Amino acid sequence: MKLKAVAVYATGTVLGAFFSLFTLPVMAWFFSQEDVGRIALFQVVLSLAVVGLSLGLDQAYVRRFNEEQGGERLAKTCLVPGLVLLLVLVAVLACFGDRLSGLLFDLDSFALYGLAALTLLILYLERFLSVFLRMKEMPFAYSLTRIIPKALILGMVAAVYLFPAYKNFTYLVIAQVVGWGMAVAIMFYYLRPSLTRYFGAPVDKASISTLLSFGLPLVINGIAFWGLSFMDRIMVKAYSSLSELGVYALASTLAGIAILFQQIFSTIWHPMIYRWVAEGVSVDRIVEVSEGLQVFSFVLVCIVAMFAWCVPYFLPAGYGAIEYILMACLLPPLFIMIAEATGVGINISNATRFAPLVTLLALLINAGLNVWLIPAHGAAGAAAASAISFYAYVVFRTEASIRVWKYMPRLRFYSCALIVTAMACAQALAGTLLGSYSPVMWVFALVTCLIAYRHSLVASVLYIRKFD
Repeated sequence: MKLKAVAVYATGTVLGAFFSLFTLPVMAWFFSQEDVGRIALFQVVLSLAVVGLSLGLDQAYVRRFNEEQGGERLAKTCLVPGLVLLLVLVAVLACFGDRLSGLLFDLDSFALYGLAALTLLILYLERFLSVFLRMKEMPFAYSLTRIIPKALILGMVAAVYLFPAYKNFTYLVIAQVVGWGMAVAIMFYYLRPSLTRYFGAPVDKASISTLLSFGLPLVINGIAFWGLSFMDRIMVKAYSSLSELGVYALASTLAGIAILFQQIFSTIWHPMIYRWVAEGVSVDRIVEVSEGLQVFSFVLVCIVAMFAWCVPYFLPAGYGAIEYILMACLLPPLFIMIAEATGVGINISNATRFAPLVTLLALLINAGLNVWLIPAHGAAGAAAASAISFYAYVVFRTEASIRVWKYMPRLRFYSCALIVTAMACAQALAGTLLGSYSPVMWVFALVTCLIAYRHSLVASVLYIRKFD
């Protein structure tokens, strides 16, 4: 991938993350903690639905794209099955729409169900169309779909300052519909030369079973991964309160700097790694990428920890605990990013049956820790549980990849990751009890990681100089 294309992808992801980073804090100023918690739960539920309804065929499209000429028939074959399933499911559940709304959001409203169904359809299309844009290497169009929707959502949330009558949960849902609806409209516009071929191409019924054999294990993995990523939010609501959920959701949003880097890496990595495999690239290059991600992640967490005391000054009263749980919230997206490199052998070797097992093991750890920690520690307990379970996830995925593909060194990574995870959890759970010991322990972690990865840092500097 050319450096210019990488820069465009990164710019779109950065600006999109910038708008997302400010959306929830602005929401916290204008809306109740309960509504902040509800919109977090709304996003979580829809993300699960999209993962399940995609049937893993979006990932099958990515895997098979380089083997197809044009890809129009493949695109339609992957898109249609889940879309039909979605429409049937929405029609059936409409009979219980108001009760579903009451169960999830404590608000009995069929209108909310209708808005949720519309958002689900939009997000399903967005999932597939964004993959089409990425695989066709259309970085400018893809970047627009990261920026404009999130800017619209932020603008609509901020607009309640002038129109306070709209300070309610329904308005927040409408903002989601408008923002992501615009994203899909942009995708349709840029893909319009291909849409006629997409719609006109026949569904390849003979290849559906092959595509599903690759994709369905990833669905199971995706659902388990959804549980690993978002179970904490549901359990905070169940074992604590919507107010605590609002605090945790805001902390996770402020950890968006980590999510930002994870998204940039994922956007570039997936098309690139399969091309590397086709070209017969050595595993050493993947090891270099992995080690660069590791040291970057550890340094980022340590630096954020040193300045976390500033966070409460920018938030309304009631969100002070974020200062202590922010580091634990940073770790899951960073571990996900690292796992995409260290665990790449699972997809390369088509051994996707191992992916659900890895995620389910981490999910069980997450569930047990949430049940144990949330009742006593609320949002802090959820943050610590997620950090620990994602550490387990990256270890399990790395080991599975090595078993089915090729050896990669990992002892240094496991050791440094364990130190950083332990300190982040101690910070979350102990809070003010650490006092002056907190900055000392983070300086220790930073120095330890820099010494451990000193050779990788030198290699990275030498590599960057090639572009001078």
